[in-house]
Amino acid sequence: MSVLTDIADAVVAELNAETWSMEFEAEVKYLPVEPHEDLASLQVSVLPRGEDLTLDTRRDTIHEYRVPVLIQKRVDWAEGKADPVEMAALLGLCEELSDHFIKLQLDDPSAACMAIEQDPAFIPENLEAHEFAAVLMMTWRLWR
Repeated sequence: MSVLTDIADAVVAELNAETWSMEFEAEVKYLPVEPHEDLASLQVSVLPRGEDLTLDTRRDTIHEYRVPVLIQKRVDWAEGKADPVEMAALLGLCEELSDHFIKLQLDDPSAACMAIEQDPAFIPENLEAHEFAAVLMMTWRLWR
């Protein structure tokens, strides 16, 4: 196993162990694209994406692992626009997940969540297809 996939697995375990404002079962995925018909229920995918190395001292390196969390759900439309109540709930879930993980230190592997970026708040192109999609780009740091 790699540290990157270990972190992704640990993020999935944490997501599935907690109680959130909306129900879902998170899973690691390598190809997160789902056909739109499959998004009737909330989908949360954790994607092992990449690693950056920085020399910290002569002997130690800082490893930063990028692990995006993708939140997807088909949204209801009325009068040519997405349901604002549903959109607010989904954006609220994104905030809830960010607030939880930014304070988290994993035990195995011993990595700390150092940053979470959600920009844009949701992907407008997906919303045009009646799908809410947001990416929480998590950066996990490990010293070796």
